Amino acid sequence: MNENMRVLRRLSGLASGVWLIMVGLLLASLLLAVLGTGVRPGWLGGAVCLATPWAGGSLDGVRRLYPGAGGAETDVIPRYCASDPTVHQHLLQGLGAFASYVLVFGGVYLVHRLLRSAAREGMHTVRVANGLRALGWWILTVSVVAEIVQTITRTALLRTLAEEPYGRSSWSAFWAFPYYPVLSALGLLAFARMMRASAAMREDLEGTV
Repeated sequence: MNENMRVLRRLSGLASGVWLIMVGLLLASLLLAVLGTGVRPGWLGGAVCLATPWAGGSLDGVRRLYPGAGGAETDVIPRYCASDPTVHQHLLQGLGAFASYVLVFGGVYLVHRLLRSAAREGMHTVRVANGLRALGWWILTVSVVAEIVQTITRTALLRTLAEEPYGRSSWSAFWAFPYYPVLSALGLLAFARMMRASAAMREDLEGTV
């Protein structure tokens, strides 16, 4: 076994360990929530709070507690917290958090499968290229969908917490395009295409030998 395969096996074991730890923590938190211990994942309950990133102002009390240097202004960002959260508010907050969990859990699982395939068959194979492509499409689509879900749920949650009807301005303010995940996904898709070409060349060379 060459050095590259040994490194791939170590990475595969590491990814497998991370995946198992994440699943174990999720199952443990679900079990603790069912038993009523008060420990639960973010989408199952807890405090319901939301900050409005585009609204703010300055208060004299805050200026005295947190003075700015060199004439810098100290802003106040409104943060709403429900005193007695309803099931609807818990659901809205939970859906936004759940979308991010799906992205991370699915990504770690696909990385684990990719490294396992590379450790077994080598890097320049069709299966590895397909794994890279699957990972790239997962990050590309789920990151955008997760951002849309979070934007919609935060906007809807704000309407249940704040008296002022914000309308469309709140939707556009909460929305933030996931540039880094999208660019990373596009890079993975391009690399998957190159790996597929490399795998085809390898098969041709093996067929001529």
